[in-house]
Amino acid sequence: MDIGVLLPTGAAQWGPDDDPRDLVALGRRAERAGFSSLFVNDTLIGPRVEALTMLAALAPATDAVTLGTAALLPHLRRPVQTAQALASLDLLSGGRLAVAVGAGFPGRFGQPLYALSEVPWARRFARLDETVALWRTLWGGGGSFHGEFLRFTAYRP
Repeated sequence: MDIGVLLPTGAAQWGPDDDPRDLVALGRRAERAGFSSLFVNDTLIGPRVEALTMLAALAPATDAVTLGTAALLPHLRRPVQTAQALASLDLLSGGRLAVAVGAGFPGRFGQPLYALSEVPWARRFARLDETVALWRTLWGGGGSFHGEFLRFTAYRP
């Protein structure tokens, strides 16, 4: 059985004397204790350590645990830059990255994030599917991508 740890990256989860940099040490302790994965949440609501930054800090500090998102919200980021960041995290972690994505839910954990990111709430699932398709095209070394929402033309010098 694989059991993982969801790291408490939100400031509301820390005590007044806690240092968020201790999350890296917590990740190392969890790995030594036999946990199989370390996951981080992704949101703009409330102060927290940003998800991909946290995974980047954990990559060189751990050896074997899977590092993952629970769940990454692609609409909060520019798609091509996110593809590069995820590919870089996978390289820096030696192939230990697991990416779960989400489109957000109605209520305070979903719709307000779309307003903050200036991405329309309507058709969010189609936009999510297209974002993942773009990422796969980029990771596969494909050239251009032309979808309904996203376009990318490969630069060839």
